[in-house]
Amino acid sequence: MLKRLFLCAALGIATGLPATAQVTQSDAKDIVQIEFIEGWRSDPKTHIAALDITLAQGWKTYWRAPGDGGLPTKAYWSSSHNLAKTDIMWPRPTVFWDFGLRSLGYRDRLVLPIKFYAENDDDIRLMAMVVMGICKDVCVPIRAKIKTTLSASATEPNAVVKAALALQPKSAKALGIKTPVCALSPSEKGTKLDVSLTLPPLDGQNEALVVEPQDTSIWASEPKLKRQGDRLVATSLLVAQGTRPISDRMAGNIRFTVLTTQDAVEINGCRLD
Repeated sequence: MLKRLFLCAALGIATGLPATAQVTQSDAKDIVQIEFIEGWRSDPKTHIAALDITLAQGWKTYWRAPGDGGLPTKAYWSSSHNLAKTDIMWPRPTVFWDFGLRSLGYRDRLVLPIKFYAENDDDIRLMAMVVMGICKDVCVPIRAKIKTTLSASATEPNAVVKAALALQPKSAKALGIKTPVCALSPSEKGTKLDVSLTLPPLDGQNEALVVEPQDTSIWASEPKLKRQGDRLVATSLLVAQGTRPISDRMAGNIRFTVLTTQDAVEINGCRLD
């Protein structure tokens, strides 16, 4: 079932409606409309739902790794009941360029599937805050509060959510792609990361690579990318906080995503050479 999320003005006065999902957020209803698709139980303790975000023409919001020109999305679920954890299932993003900076995100509409893992097989009482940035000529931070119940008896899959799930990057492991080879070397501004991975060309155009260290104290630059047949070679600059060597905290804790206009593949980890 789809329930409309009511968008309220800056002080966030809740609009109450029994048995209806509620949202309060900063006053941006002219540029963004949000609905909550309550979804279904895929197994007794896993519920699949989604945020359905519609943006005014020319506005965009951002992927999990927004890039230097984007704003990250964050979600806070700790006030919910019967909720063990969540997993946001990000669809393939689009690469944007603004003022010479790369960002990754979505224009017009984003259906963002979320898996909610229950502590037991009862309903999940969801009370959450989602913070996201939307940008056009200026950027507007949006804080949306969501309150609803995810019914354990909901079993009918939603076609819109299933279509969004199908847009996730493919798993390199499932495709039989070998672990990339990484090399680290000192650089004047940090540590240079050289990556070599075997991956045949994907469908689509404008091939791009995203480097995501899972250690949040490490920043990775937009990589320089070169294709050599079925091999991709990339160089990125890593800048780390603290004194612990990057090599000690990176090899199994880095994610690469290869993107085109029509496809994406996600690769976890690399082998240090």
